[in-house]
Amino acid sequence: MEVSATIILLLRSALTGEQLNTEFRESIGALLSEPLLFTLASSHGVANMASIGLFNNGIDKDGTLFEQAELQAALSDAQMEADMALIRNSLTNIPFIPLKGIVLKQYYSESYMRTCGDIDILIHEVDTKRAVAALTEHGFKAESYNYHDVALVSENGTMVELHFSLSCDSEKMDKVLDRVWDYAVVKNGCEYKLTDDFFFFYILSHLAHHFYPYGCGIRFFMDLWVIQHRMEIKFDEKVKELCKEAGIETFAETAIKLSEAWFGDMSHDELTKAMEEYVLTSGTFGNTDNVVAVTTGEKRGSVRHNLKRMLLPYSKLKLIYPEMKPIQFPIYEVRRWGELLNRGLNRRKSMSEKSVSDEKKEKVRQLMERLDIKQ
Repeated sequence: MEVSATIILLLRSALTGEQLNTEFRESIGALLSEPLLFTLASSHGVANMASIGLFNNGIDKDGTLFEQAELQAALSDAQMEADMALIRNSLTNIPFIPLKGIVLKQYYSESYMRTCGDIDILIHEVDTKRAVAALTEHGFKAESYNYHDVALVSENGTMVELHFSLSCDSEKMDKVLDRVWDYAVVKNGCEYKLTDDFFFFYILSHLAHHFYPYGCGIRFFMDLWVIQHRMEIKFDEKVKELCKEAGIETFAETAIKLSEAWFGDMSHDELTKAMEEYVLTSGTFGNTDNVVAVTTGEKRGSVRHNLKRMLLPYSKLKLIYPEMKPIQFPIYEVRRWGELLNRGLNRRKSMSEKSVSDEKKEKVRQLMERLDIKQ
């Protein structure tokens, strides 16, 4: 059995409780000593889930890297829950919305099954300074300021992305995402949650944002299954209308079909098989091979997007450089430009060293064309 097919079967078992047949169990047991199995699962951030799949089917995982990944996921989850409690205690007079993984993991059988790289929180932009101050009072440290968020780190080492915008530099998607607070309802005190239809749309738009051009991991598609089968949110007309307005309707429908082909009762078609191949070679958040394949010959990045990244007002630049004095503002602005330029040059160098076959470029081009996805 192929390694990728093995991982999908284990994840399906972990998600749904479905048992593998005897032949599959025996073949998977033989693959446990193969490093490629763990490497692929780890690259998609699902080694802990594969470990649960092994356990569900009576396959001995003791002492393996899979068991270690599961234990680490449980520890990280406990730390993240503690840090989320701190965030709630910090933002007692600031409206905020938890996003993505920190919400979704509550709907998995065990919260640690859904690993999270960070905690994503949305606030109003006017509340940025107050929110950063409130979090730093509770032990969080501001690390960097970006054009749509402030990155902080907790004393546990948990990364927190404090978003004041959901912008992803896609004109059509941003037009919908900018209305996010119109779809927010009070959950408890100053904590809000998104309506079901907008939450589903937001996850799909975030998936689309990663998919083009970087690629994305299996975990996104587990989330789609959980949204429909555990949160019981359907891909109904309201969600479809939002996706249509954002220009991702075909992509969203295909992504959901792939999720159901992997973890539900739907069969693959030609397009889901092409998407599957792209995803399985991507890793959790994609890779530069995909960027090269997708963007060869393209000019990416609008003027609006680039100016947002480069020209920051004093109040926001101060979040990056707390030591900056008002008279030093122009100097630090130039310093920020230099850091962005170096980051861009290093990325271009990394990409230029990648050799991607013409065959892959053409396959990816055709896939993106059929999915009608672009930014």
